[in-house]
Amino acid sequence: MSVINEMLRDLEKNKNTKINEGTYKKQIKKEKNISFAIIVLLLIVISLLIYKMFDFSVATKTKISADKISMVNDKLKIKKTNSTSISSTNVAIPEHKKSDKKIKNEESIHSIKANNLTLIKPTIKTPKPLKIKETTVAVKAKSEIDQNSESINNEKNKSTNFIIKKPKKDPQLEAKELWREAQKSPSNAQHLLLKAIETYPKLTGARLQLIAFAISNKKIELAQSVLNQGLSIQPLNADLIEWKARLLIADNQLSTALHWLTKIQPKMIKHISYYGLLAGVYSKQKQYKKALPIYQSLSTFQPKNGAWLLGLAIAQQKSGATSAARFSYEKALQADSLTSRAKKFIQQQLNSMVP
Repeated sequence: MSVINEMLRDLEKNKNTKINEGTYKKQIKKEKNISFAIIVLLLIVISLLIYKMFDFSVATKTKISADKISMVNDKLKIKKTNSTSISSTNVAIPEHKKSDKKIKNEESIHSIKANNLTLIKPTIKTPKPLKIKETTVAVKAKSEIDQNSESINNEKNKSTNFIIKKPKKDPQLEAKELWREAQKSPSNAQHLLLKAIETYPKLTGARLQLIAFAISNKKIELAQSVLNQGLSIQPLNADLIEWKARLLIADNQLSTALHWLTKIQPKMIKHISYYGLLAGVYSKQKQYKKALPIYQSLSTFQPKNGAWLLGLAIAQQKSGATSAARFSYEKALQADSLTSRAKKFIQQQLNSMVP
């Protein structure tokens, strides 16, 4: 019996230990659940506090903006009331009606304030999220693409400009070509010669040909304008000065022609006609002593030229050298390029000089 009782006791102990283990596990679970619930509650409380703080800041902002709006409205109303009061002071109002008007004005002011406060509502703009990194990257990419496209376009323009550009002609060569064409086509000579001197104004040959062409066609104004333009560019050109003197002599302006001819002293070998004209002007002005050395030089360069020998003979005769003049007259009769009228004049002078 004792053995059986001990066995029964052992079984009860084991049962009790099992029961104790189950209760212990239940307690642990309860504790975990309680701690989890506490954590959740804490999180909810914290979130509520944060929300209230944010709501409070927004409310204060709205209140400030509403106060500002009301202040602005009050100022505007004060201005209006002041203007109405000023206008009312200008008009004579009876005293028993002033109190009524004041009451009405106050009521209207309060009603306006109420209306303005109801009409003007504070507007809160919710801030939008900004994408700074993406936009900056996009802008950089666009700028790089634009730079690349501009460089490509510039290269294209350079290449096209290089293709389009033509080599410029030398103006002097172009003017000479026009001058040659004018010599080939006399009907279009004036137009071509004008174009030639316009292209290259220092082309004296074309200018002189145009002057001669204008004089031969009795276009004196054209000749003078072309000549004066040339002298403005080349004031010491002997050929242009000679033509200037010829036009002045034709207009019987001998002193002005002499002034132009004595400006320069070109070489006689290259400008014989220039000096022949100068000697002729001296002779016409009866300055024979100045004409004599010029005619002597001209007759040495061209000994068979009858005009120079005739001029020399006249200058010698007027200067008193009769024997030298007779010799020069005789040489002039034997020379070429003398008209019949000139030969008759020479014969008359020789007859008058017979001793």
